Amino acid sequence: MRCGQGVSEACSATASAGLAAAEIRTGCTAALYRAPHQAAGHERSLKMQSRNMLAVAIAGLLTLAPAAAAHRGTTPESRACAHVAFTPQSDDMAANIRARGLTCGLARDFIRDSEGRPGDRFRGFRCASTEVENPEGLPYTRYRCTGAGDVIRWRRF
Repeated sequence: MRCGQGVSEACSATASAGLAAAEIRTGCTAALYRAPHQAAGHERSLKMQSRNMLAVAIAGLLTLAPAAAAHRGTTPESRACAHVAFTPQSDDMAANIRARGLTCGLARDFIRDSEGRPGDRFRGFRCASTEVENPEGLPYTRYRCTGAGDVIRWRRF
């Protein structure tokens, strides 16, 4: 329906539906948007509203998910853990332990069970090592083990 064609009937139907005078003054707008909802198209408009609400909800979740992930980090922050001593009263230890995605207790157990020197694979983790000659102190080996999104790093002296 265009403005001018049947507007008086639509406006009278709009007025009889109890719309405010300000809504009736909009003429075509009130007639075009209110009249179809009173007819058989009402059910279709409810489906459209449901789809729109669903689309808005999904868009909201997609917007919030990265924000939530960014808040906790898509990869959680690594935490510093206490060292693991292998030989009491010596430098035979794992230090500078960092754990990401698992607790310090589990990371320390992993290091202790591997005696601080895991092979390429240990308990479902893939490990890599780099030997470091430290001119300012003791030489050490840097380890980094990853598995299922978790990361354990340490230095073995």
